Amino acid sequence: MKNWVLLFLFMILGYTQAFAQDDNDIYKDIIIPGVGVAEITVGTPSQKVLDILGQPIRKSTFEEEKETLAKRKLSVKTELVFFLGFDYVIEYSRSANKTYYPLYTLYFKDEKLVYMILSSYGYDLEKCKKFGVSASLFFSNGKQEMQKTLGRSYITTGAERSIFLYDYFTKGISLFLNKNEIKTMHIYAALDKRTQRKFLANAGK
Repeated sequence: MKNWVLLFLFMILGYTQAFAQDDNDIYKDIIIPGVGVAEITVGTPSQKVLDILGQPIRKSTFEEEKETLAKRKLSVKTELVFFLGFDYVIEYSRSANKTYYPLYTLYFKDEKLVYMILSSYGYDLEKCKKFGVSASLFFSNGKQEMQKTLGRSYITTGAERSIFLYDYFTKGISLFLNKNEIKTMHIYAALDKRTQRKFLANAGK
């Protein structure tokens, strides 16, 4: 009888571990370049996004964002999201976000999502490390893992010392690395070669 009880307990423990592993595995491929994260994808209606994430902590228009950028002495010409265009942006904090996705800002045009930023800033870093692209690229990974997963066809911009932006325009993802650690991921619809050249010429790159 005791043997049967022990066997039953081991079976329960095994199932628990398997399900826990399955949950972790789900996160590994949850970010898809050019698409989005889980059910929050490019083209998703704004109301559906609100239903999933909850109410944002901030909402501002294109013009308001443009003014904020100017105050920081930055040019809209070098910012892809301004080139693509949007009507307004909403911002989430860890406490306001009802999901476990580390979403920071989401940009909408004609009430559809066109651009999103995922960030480990303000979120649980250990949980963010579980969110990956192709089960091989995660928050806090470095340039080597980035190149292994996404390749070497990118445009590099050095914002500040030890801070670099890597744009994979044809894949629909850009990554900010600080001290060789991925801190933010930007997702948008992949750009064709013509649109990419137009943006680069406009940005003076």
